Formats: sequence, structure tokens, C-alpha cells
Amino acid sequence: MFGWADQGLAFDVAVHVGTLAAVIGYFRREVWNLLGAFFASLAGKHSRDSQLAWMIVLATIPACLAGLFLKDLIALYLRSVWVIATTTLVFGALLWWADRHARLANDEYQTTKSRALFIGIAQALALIPGTSRSWRDHHRRLDARLHT
Repeated sequence: MFGWADQGLAFDVAVHVGTLAAVIGYFRREVWNLLGAFFASLAGKHSRDSQLAWMIVLATIPACLAGLFLKDLIALYLRSVWVIATTTLVFGALLWWADRHARLANDEYQTTKSRALFIGIAQALALIPGTSRSWRDHHRRLDARLHT
């Protein structure tokens, strides 16, 4: 829009890696507990934390596959200002609607396989530039509502 050169996909990845590092640093105790529970489940010791860890693994798969197989398509065709503006508006409106109609009856430990896959598909959609900010803002508001 301002005529600036696109920073490129590598810049976006670096920003997301920085965000991931900050989140892991902040939630290091929870991450450590989930990792321990995950590896304990491989030895047959199951718990609520191991179930959640497996749901996180399941939810990660769609975004990993989409990133692996669609990275060139995303880099070549989905990084324009118009795509970013459109996805920001569309997903912002969708998330506004979801925020208004949300029922917060479950916590993360009640995540099912189908919900984990749905979350993973939503994260795969967030690979399209313009959607991840909408998702991040929605999760920030949702987190604030859960902890008040």
C-alpha cells in the first residue's frame, strides 16, 4: 500500500519463531509438564496432561502439512496487499461473530480429536497472510475472558 518492498516469507517465519519462543518462555512450566506427560504416555502412563499433549500434536499436523505443501503457493500468490486486507477484514468479521456467540463451557482438557483437528485446520488457514493477526487478537480476547 505504501510502496514498501515485501519483507518476504523468511521475515514472517522469523517473527513467528520469535513469538513462539516468547510463548514457550512464558509458559515454560506448562510446556515442561506437557512434554513430560507426553513422553510418559509413550511408556503407558496416561494423564490429563498427556491427553492434552496428544491433542496439541494432532492440532499441529494440519498446519505443518499445509506449510510443507503450500508454501510456494502462499509465497507467490497470497502475499499481496489485497489478499492481506481481504483476509484481515473477512476473518476479523468471522471472529467478531464467533466472539459474540461463544459458549465457554469447556476447558483445554476437554478437547476432542475432532476439535483438535478443527483447531489445526484453523491454524493452517492462519498461514494465509492477514488471518493470523485476526486469530491472535481473538485468542487474546478469549484468554482474557477465561481468566476474569
